[in-house]
Amino acid sequence: MRHLSAAAGYAQGLIPWRAVIIWIAMSTGAIASLETLLFREVVYETQDAAANSLQIRRAKRFEEFEGNYSRWGFHHPGPAFFYLYALGEATFYDATEIVASPHAAHILTNILFQCACYAYGIDKLARRSRRRWFLSAALLIWILHFSTIRFANLGTVAHVWPPHILGGPLFLFVVSLADFAAGSSKVVPLVIFLGGMLVHSHVGQTLLVVPLFLVAAGSYWSARHKFNDVKPVGPARSTELRHFSWAGAVLALFLAPMAVEFLSRPDNNFVRYLNTRPTSSTPRSWQTATAYLGTFFLYDQRVGDNEYLDAERAELLWHRTRVGFALLGAALLGVVYRLRKESAAVVSADLAPDQRQVQCFWRRLLLLVLSASVLTLCWARFQPGRLYYFNTYYAGSLALVVLYLALYGCLPRVGDSSRQSPWETFLTAGAIVLCGSLWLAPEAWRRDYPWPPVGIDQHFELRVGPEVSAILSRHPPEGRPVVVRFPIWKWDEAPALVLELDRRGIVALVDPSWESTYGRTRVWRAEEFPTPDFWIISGETDQLEAPDALHFLQSAVIVQKNDTDDPRWKQPIRD
Repeated sequence: MRHLSAAAGYAQGLIPWRAVIIWIAMSTGAIASLETLLFREVVYETQDAAANSLQIRRAKRFEEFEGNYSRWGFHHPGPAFFYLYALGEATFYDATEIVASPHAAHILTNILFQCACYAYGIDKLARRSRRRWFLSAALLIWILHFSTIRFANLGTVAHVWPPHILGGPLFLFVVSLADFAAGSSKVVPLVIFLGGMLVHSHVGQTLLVVPLFLVAAGSYWSARHKFNDVKPVGPARSTELRHFSWAGAVLALFLAPMAVEFLSRPDNNFVRYLNTRPTSSTPRSWQTATAYLGTFFLYDQRVGDNEYLDAERAELLWHRTRVGFALLGAALLGVVYRLRKESAAVVSADLAPDQRQVQCFWRRLLLLVLSASVLTLCWARFQPGRLYYFNTYYAGSLALVVLYLALYGCLPRVGDSSRQSPWETFLTAGAIVLCGSLWLAPEAWRRDYPWPPVGIDQHFELRVGPEVSAILSRHPPEGRPVVVRFPIWKWDEAPALVLELDRRGIVALVDPSWESTYGRTRVWRAEEFPTPDFWIISGETDQLEAPDALHFLQSAVIVQKNDTDDPRWKQPIRD
């Protein structure tokens, strides 16, 4: 029987049980390290986490059509992750009360999703490798990779802040694209799903996802003829059409909210994208962009700051980047040499097609990760604004793929016998157990999440709920909407108040100048609500003299007034 799918040779049933076991182990380690946050303490979101939770609440009502807000005044393309978190909140908090707070449900959902992406991707690489010790070594690399980025504060598998959530889906997207490029049509629905999740999360991902998919699609049409004597007909052709039909249905699902948003108003997101202007008309240098990308591959804590380093430190970083990429290039050249050598050594006519498919997969994976790196360089050079570290968190997944490419080039090939040695089975089992035991590591090496919150990364509070209850006892809205007004330097505390009021069934609105952050349904318009209650968030530098002012969060106080036209509270969105 001829194989249209490059994956058909190793597929065993509909459920990849080994990947499921790895997923359970990875998830267990991450969940156990956050046991207090997830299951014991009732935490309340502040800052961006609270703003995102407002969108998640709209997603629970199937009313959200936009992605996370951007500091440039638009929203990212779609709400896919918000609907995923809404499903998690409905399951783990509303229905079962497994977790202690709604946001704990979001974190738990993200852990399960991210770990599923990594577990399935690593299992797919192991099945494609035909290398001794690959799976056990790959799991150990995963442990070291995430221990390092947690220690360097370069990413997590738990954080639901949108820049952090691209790693898992991008890793599996690139691996699945290589499968597709090598001739497998059955992974196309998965590829489209992962691409949709990435594009919905950040508009810049379009510049990565679409070109990579086109490269893989061109390779697929070439590979399906190369590894088949004739063009697929009959059942094989029907199977291929079914795979692409499912992929089309998945694509339509991701396009639907974007289409609704586009047709709902003239100043839609697409128009706002076009109206976005860079802060400088001159793009940054390729050297700066290369050093920026290199910091991710070097696991450097200073990532994103290379534009603002002094000359001596900038030169040191650039030197380290050149050395790092030179070593990386040498390793990849070694992988290419070994692939060519093994290809030339194929002599068995029965094994040649299968071996060529394996080698094709790894060549395509190398091509895709290099293409993704080049596209990231272009993104780093031309994107508007400062090169913040969080803009390119996803590059950590590219570094992980490169490590697995190097691992493939180093390990010995599987011989004629496909049976694992007892030692290999033992090491694989030990690596899986270790994935589930990371929560036993020292505190400094398991910082999956900043808990308890410290410093400027304080996204959660324990006091919001009780403080809002105290405020409501003094300032009952009596059926009227509450308009929350605040100066721009209190933007991080206002979303917490709006969110908690919304969860209590009180209509909470903000000034129209904050529409880009809170959405159209959260802004106050006098013609719709002529007599609201005004709750003003103030601080130490601008105390309002009112006897009924109440403490709220760090240095804030809340004062109720029946009306206010003070221009202080009509601030534009933050930069």
